[in-house]
Amino acid sequence: MAEELGRTRIGWEMRFDSEEDCGRVLPYAPRCNEENFDRLEAELDRGRTAEIAAIIRGWHDALERRDLDAMIGGYAADAVIFDVKPPWTIAGPRALRQMWEACLPFFPEDFRIETQDLAVHRSGDLAVAHWVQRIVVERDPAHPAAQTCLRATVTLRRDGDCWLSVHDHVSVPFGQ
Repeated sequence: MAEELGRTRIGWEMRFDSEEDCGRVLPYAPRCNEENFDRLEAELDRGRTAEIAAIIRGWHDALERRDLDAMIGGYAADAVIFDVKPPWTIAGPRALRQMWEACLPFFPEDFRIETQDLAVHRSGDLAVAHWVQRIVVERDPAHPAAQTCLRATVTLRRDGDCWLSVHDHVSVPFGQ
């Protein structure tokens, strides 16, 4: 900050995670227009949140289709998952695939995943998201899979142009 003719002048430097982020905010930053600070930050947050939310929705869509390749393809080779049932810790995509192969036969034929309270926090090449989800079974609301809400937290690491999960933690709230 510098004082000029009784007015405070603020200088800033902006750093972006990618050229795409930079390009998305450039229209809001002509000649360092201070009026656009809030719009700049909001635009960056929307883009970052939307990108991670789309990945999570993609995982849910893959589960609804029972597409194991699409589900497992979103995990890093060193991923660790803390699950709600034994084995409590699953290490790597191969073990995760085996777990889902054992679980999917117990899922209803048709279902959808409803996500609530999604929050995304991102800095550089790491992102953390958390949400509450439940399985909705229109044809059989009494199906056991539709009786529990789950809390999920995922940590993603950017690898080139894609985000991969390095850690998932799924839990069941007490009192259900």
